[in-house]
Amino acid sequence: MFGSGICADFPRPSWKRLILLPLMIAFMGCHKTFTPSSLPIEYAATPVFNTAQIDISRLRGPNALAEVVYPGDVIDVAIEPAVHGADAESSRLLVRVSANGTATLPTIGQVGIAGRTLDDAETVIRAACIQRGLFRNPAVRVGVESRNVNRVTVTGAVNNPGTHELPAVASNLRNALLIAGGLNSGADSIVEFTQSSQPHSGAPAQLDPSGLGKSSLDLAAATATGMNSPYLADGTTVFVHSKPERFIQTMGLIGNRTLPLPPNRDIRLLDALSEAGGPRFSIWVADKVKIIRTIPETGETITIKASIKKAKRNSEDNILLATRDVVSVEENVLTFTLGTINQVLGIGVSAAQISAVP
Repeated sequence: MFGSGICADFPRPSWKRLILLPLMIAFMGCHKTFTPSSLPIEYAATPVFNTAQIDISRLRGPNALAEVVYPGDVIDVAIEPAVHGADAESSRLLVRVSANGTATLPTIGQVGIAGRTLDDAETVIRAACIQRGLFRNPAVRVGVESRNVNRVTVTGAVNNPGTHELPAVASNLRNALLIAGGLNSGADSIVEFTQSSQPHSGAPAQLDPSGLGKSSLDLAAATATGMNSPYLADGTTVFVHSKPERFIQTMGLIGNRTLPLPPNRDIRLLDALSEAGGPRFSIWVADKVKIIRTIPETGETITIKASIKKAKRNSEDNILLATRDVVSVEENVLTFTLGTINQVLGIGVSAAQISAVP
């Protein structure tokens, strides 16, 4: 009696409820599904920036640096008196400019000339000669015998990494990248450089005003605007970032594999199918594709349902793929039957034969 009362209060569910309940549970747990044409822009793959298009030479170099004297340079100083006579002797000196920016000339003493143009250096030396009573009105000529060099190390995604010597007069990011052979095929546009010493007097302005520490630069933006190439002091290390590795996964009728993506080229659905070897059956038999995409910013997973036939007809349906996409060519009743016949009976029925049937 007790048991019959329970049954009376709770009637048995109908067959419709038994079928619909699992479907409702599955629907509640599934993620968002779109087609290529209905995919919101926030879920779309971002086109790849081709760093091969970066023209490093578009970075502007410093102006008139060839006429500037730097610490470490060896200068040629010629001094001639205005009136020639028995006691008037010309002098020619080779002098290295010290780290503090001064040149020590015999009988004249120290003269600060680093950061000055050659013309300015001549004026300063001439004034020092007159001030010390050595000459009344001397003619002074200053030239650069040899330039000081900066050693700059370039590493990362360049064709010729290593430590390179650059004339201090032209020690900048543009020239460092060029002497390192330029960016390689896997380079990103982000460059970091660490200044290990204070730039000398007269050096061009840097991104890092102190001349010390680490700075970064986006070469794509810098070359697009033609900005000034940052000066690199002696001992600077330049690091060119590589693009992160990109890949997609394939499964289903196209096989389970990982396909690496090219660093500088977009890849679309038909490209991926081709590189994976193509589906095992004709598109007239196996046409449906599911693309499972995880959105990096939110971790959300979505499904994009696509058609190979539509992708061949319409560029919008040939959807742009994103790294880590999972591309699955879907099994169906016919492909399952054909696969079973081929594997179990070995009679070699092909999808091409099926698709040829009117």
